[in-house]
Amino acid sequence: MPAIPAIAESYGIARNTAHEAVRTLAQWGVVVSKSGSGTYVRARPGVRQLIRCYDRLRGEGGPIANGLETAARRQGMRSYSSQSIYAPMEVRVRLGLGDPDLEDRPDVMETEYLHQLNDEPTMIVRSWEVLTITRGTPIALPEEGPYAGRGVMERMAGIGMAVDSTSEVVGARAASSEECVKLQMPPGAPVLTIRRTFWVGGQPVETADYVIPADQVELAYSWRIGQAPEDRDTAV
Repeated sequence: MPAIPAIAESYGIARNTAHEAVRTLAQWGVVVSKSGSGTYVRARPGVRQLIRCYDRLRGEGGPIANGLETAARRQGMRSYSSQSIYAPMEVRVRLGLGDPDLEDRPDVMETEYLHQLNDEPTMIVRSWEVLTITRGTPIALPEEGPYAGRGVMERMAGIGMAVDSTSEVVGARAASSEECVKLQMPPGAPVLTIRRTFWVGGQPVETADYVIPADQVELAYSWRIGQAPEDRDTAV
């Protein structure tokens, strides 16, 4: 974009007015200012797929599931931080934890990820794993040890915990101020949310929250349809 003096002269307005206009465009996410370089119109990102496929560990996903896995590996780099904490109340409910014993050790490992693609932030993920299950094992820290970065299902399998079910709730809302800063979005921009929980034998072992810019992503789900039990009525 032209410099502030050029904008003011071109439109016959005060420099302060031109500066405020550019600042507003930046808040809306239309332009981005780069120190020492100038202000640039932000390229509108193309819509990409966020893959939700849980057949990968079974080895029977077929070409569709395998293709989804390949696409998932291309979804970008990520930074992360982990800490052991007492789970907040909403997380306690989701993980089936009782009241916190503040005289004991923290009961979940919280990890926050910021995913990026082409140096642009694309997704925030915050996960919580039950420490009574993972404490003292090679997977206690999700991004360290022999299973670093392998994903919850494969990491849990590494300590003999076979994830056998998952639940996801998809929603939409306005982004918080903190989320807007992290995702470089204008105030109040819409985001998609996913609330996911993994289960082993009816016991929740991990839950996570995804926050994704709504104009950048479409969710792609894939399941295998198994053989219906013969002793049950089936509906088509």
